Amino acid sequence: MGNLNDFILKELEKRFPNYLKMGDECLVRKDYRRALEFYQKAEAAQGSNPYLHYNWAACFFALEEYDAAITRFKIAVKLKPDFTDAYINWGITLMNKHRLREAVKKFKQASKIAPDDPKVYLNMGIVLEMLEYPEDAEENFLKVLEKTSPTQEHGDLKASNERIIALNKLALLDMKKDKLQEAINKFQQIVKIDPKFAPAYYNLAIVHANTGKDSKAIENLAKAIDYDGSAFRRAKEEPAFKKLQNNEAFKKLIP
Repeated sequence: MGNLNDFILKELEKRFPNYLKMGDECLVRKDYRRALEFYQKAEAAQGSNPYLHYNWAACFFALEEYDAAITRFKIAVKLKPDFTDAYINWGITLMNKHRLREAVKKFKQASKIAPDDPKVYLNMGIVLEMLEYPEDAEENFLKVLEKTSPTQEHGDLKASNERIIALNKLALLDMKKDKLQEAINKFQQIVKIDPKFAPAYYNLAIVHANTGKDSKAIENLAKAIDYDGSAFRRAKEEPAFKKLQNNEAFKKLIP
């Protein structure tokens, strides 16, 4: 009986292809152009499915076709007014078009639907920082910490990543305000969550270099380079490391 059911299902798939599923499979493989073809075919039968338009928008976003992505996000939220991720990614798309104040509005809409979603506050903080409202940005980054757990064991990995980014942003703001010990504490929190997060080690190296702690600076820079090769190239141009150029350990690390 099982074989007969499988045969019937295969015949039905031949006659009535699930274009949405086929598009999603291409999206996962990052074959965005092919996915777009399937989503367009899927619209006739599944045009009322908000996830079709959301994934369609994701393809356009990946291809940097932002206007087309916005069109699909609009349809997605019209079909599903509580679609938080659609509002968030609509806002991110607007950020990529440098329409920052419009992006703020989308994040505010998302916050009303999902007041406990850390992604909302993380992106709100980023756009407010771009608009040069550091205090408002800091307030939103702190909200991310309120909405996430300090360890991966007590929360999912995605939430941990949002916490890491928020902590990194807050630490960089601390550095600008010359609150160096507070910045160090935050970078250390980051590497407890993700021991391979290179930017934290790189920024720790900058703080230690600026405070005359050369060995700590070099130790952290070595870790940053180990986890992210691009840190080597950036270190050559980093003003904070100029004072280390006569240090033998630094010369071995950055010839």
